Amino acid sequence: MNERRTDPAVMGYAGCVNPAEAYAELQADPLAVLVDVRTSAEWSYVGLPDLTAVGKRVIFCEWQHFPGRRSERAVRRAATPDRSQ
Repeated sequence: MNERRTDPAVMGYAGCVNPAEAYAELQADPLAVLVDVRTSAEWSYVGLPDLTAVGKRVIFCEWQHFPGRRSERAVRRAATPDRSQ
């Protein structure tokens, strides 16, 4: 994995992660979480991730509201993630 991804203090864009890499990280790291920041429209039309096989739940938190307003709630949640969800 990219070194930036292993440092929890680093925030920001660390590069693309393909689905296989993300799934492997979720399996390997007990603290790893998947935060799905797509819009509710995307969740409806594309579908939802299923992490039951790795015993985890997805955190759903829209980064933007359709058709393009940024979600201030998502910004606050990203700054203080609750891993219990």
